[in-house]
Amino acid sequence: MHPHNHNDKQNPSKNHIHAHELLSLWHQRRDQYQWAVGLLIGIDGSSYRKPGAMMLFNELGQHYGLMSGGCLEQHLCQQAVKAINDDISVILSYDLDVPDLEITDIETDKLNSESQSNTTSDSQHWELAIGCGGSVTVFIAPLTAQNNYLSLASVYAAITQNQQCELNLIAKNGQASASIQSDCNSQACAQAPISSTSSYNSQSQQLSISFYPAIKLFICGAGVDAIPLANIADQMGWSVSINETRSQYQKPGRFLRSANTHAMTYDKIIDQANFIGADCIIIMHHNLELDRQALQAAHCSSARYIGVLGPTHRLNTLLELCELQASDFNQRLHGPCGLALGGDNPASVALSIISHCHAVIANASMKSLPL
Repeated sequence: MHPHNHNDKQNPSKNHIHAHELLSLWHQRRDQYQWAVGLLIGIDGSSYRKPGAMMLFNELGQHYGLMSGGCLEQHLCQQAVKAINDDISVILSYDLDVPDLEITDIETDKLNSESQSNTTSDSQHWELAIGCGGSVTVFIAPLTAQNNYLSLASVYAAITQNQQCELNLIAKNGQASASIQSDCNSQACAQAPISSTSSYNSQSQQLSISFYPAIKLFICGAGVDAIPLANIADQMGWSVSINETRSQYQKPGRFLRSANTHAMTYDKIIDQANFIGADCIIIMHHNLELDRQALQAAHCSSARYIGVLGPTHRLNTLLELCELQASDFNQRLHGPCGLALGGDNPASVALSIISHCHAVIANASMKSLPL
């Protein structure tokens, strides 16, 4: 398995959700189309996405990303094309329970101004009355050379370089301007949440969006159960790396081409940024000596989640071989890794591991959603 990130496979059904994926797509095609960005800036009650969610639109009516489960995207796209053609920013307020759509032009009015409220057709009424019981507020603005593309090129550069950054937008007179602050502090990135966040001041019409690098997963071992683990992580927009030195697992095209693959010994892998700076490390060689080497190396990493496949007694054996104790990992070590979901095949095991990683990184309760 030679080091590369362009294997034969790709994921054609993937819907790009994470900011770094959306911005990468936009950055490649920035000069081919006219674009607008959509940002979820406020929610009240139930909402499919959280503040900070992003979409991108072009003048052809193509859109990327999600604001909902598919309920709002068509209307958002229509409004984005209009914003591109009119070269003006808008704020849209959707009530997902009561079929009433408010669209306010921020050039002349504040959010939720009754004087600028628009009424949709009966068919649109039916489409918007989806019964979620919440409301969402979305900001849409054109991306042009005149407004420096709202600094999104700088946002993309920052998160590509593993930096978190804050984008500050001021929307006045129907136009939007932006400034950006980057933070390359490793401690700040180590505590970063799963996805972007935002805040909005309706009085000053100022938006602040915090962007974070993609979650980085490093898989030690490329056996059959590593494949669904890498695939699920890729589907979620995570950055995936795999290390495997055994020739029987080094077949080209074994993993999606977005994965970074290595064939390095663990005394060398600790010099790799995607290992030492990984958010999650999963050790799954099914080989005691290779797992020992990986665990020893993982101890030196900044990973927030270090998972070891196998029963507790096997983990204790590995710790003894490493001359380490679980307490040396400052609660980062998880073995057996994964949540008890009741699965017993590679895909279900991968689901339980990714779920556990996600919960730890998001500092979530791992309980059922509240009623």
